[in-house]
Amino acid sequence: MVANNKVTPINIMKNAAVLCVFILHTSIYSSQFGFTFNEHNWFLKTPAWSAVWIFFILSGNLIGKGFYTGKYKENGQYTLKSILKFYTNRFIKIGIPTWIVSIVSVLLLEPKYFFDNKGTILHILTFTYKNVPASNMIGSTWYVSTLMWLYLCAPFLMLLLEKTFASVKNRNRCVLILYICVIISGMLIRLGLYKLGLDWSSNIYVPFYCNLDLYIGGMLANFIQLSSPKKTFMPTILIILIGIIIVNTRIYYESDFNAICLVISQYIFPSIYICIIPIYICQFTNNNLPEKAAHKGVLHNLLKFIEIFSNISFEFYLTHCIVLNEIAAYINPCTNVEFMHINLIIYAFLITFTLSLLLHYCFYKMPITRQNDNTAY
Repeated sequence: MVANNKVTPINIMKNAAVLCVFILHTSIYSSQFGFTFNEHNWFLKTPAWSAVWIFFILSGNLIGKGFYTGKYKENGQYTLKSILKFYTNRFIKIGIPTWIVSIVSVLLLEPKYFFDNKGTILHILTFTYKNVPASNMIGSTWYVSTLMWLYLCAPFLMLLLEKTFASVKNRNRCVLILYICVIISGMLIRLGLYKLGLDWSSNIYVPFYCNLDLYIGGMLANFIQLSSPKKTFMPTILIILIGIIIVNTRIYYESDFNAICLVISQYIFPSIYICIIPIYICQFTNNNLPEKAAHKGVLHNLLKFIEIFSNISFEFYLTHCIVLNEIAAYINPCTNVEFMHINLIIYAFLITFTLSLLLHYCFYKMPITRQNDNTAY
């Protein structure tokens, strides 16, 4: 039984980002059958990098909201006890499940990886794993390592922001100035590291300190004071966001043929998402989709599915590569490689979805629809 609708625009964005990662990673396995991207299917080359940036922005906003509203404080104050409680909460809900999935899956399905890279377990346990060398099973879990270090910074970042805006007269103006500074500084740092010739993945994309602008950008959305979101502007910002994702997908596809497109995809789009996602968050704050749009019908079922998928999206992210790696070889070969690719997407999604349901229930010991911790990312 699904609880009253908790389908927020933020959950929809989180689900879309998870699917972007999943669909792109599916293409890695489909390439074994000869699948390639072309002018007819370029839209399937979803921007997984951008999906991760969206995760960081949403996490910064939701974790920041937890502190801003007092959820992670003690009597409205930052105390050692409240901060340790926050860290414990994140470790139990994010860290331990990642440990379990990572270590068990590699030991059972890819043991040679551990034997060849004996320091990997230590990196997993200390959340310093960067997918170096690459693993077919747990490569995508580097994201959790980065996220855990951002969690470590979160209380101090929010305390600093709250102190900064505590006594200002025009808060929105000050937030906007800092917001612009964060966007510009983040872009300049990435481009500066690019000019230094540093490796994109290990030195720019993965390190938590190179994602602080994304995290702080999400946090800053909590400090914007709106009397009420302008409903006439909501469709506009949504259309702009969808348009940016489509353009990003096209440029990402073109990056296979154009080095400039690759630079734009890697170094410019993070700042573009910082520009648009917090605005999206502010415009849609406290505007959930209708709770009872219909008791029956397609819309009602769709809302139920979105809610369930949102609740298990973290487990889905953790396990999708494991499922893809195990089932790809069992897809029946045919002359139409695009059809095989679609088949792999469907089968892998259904299996990963089911596995995620089971894991979620095991991790939280409760029906999935009662677990509505939107700060899971």
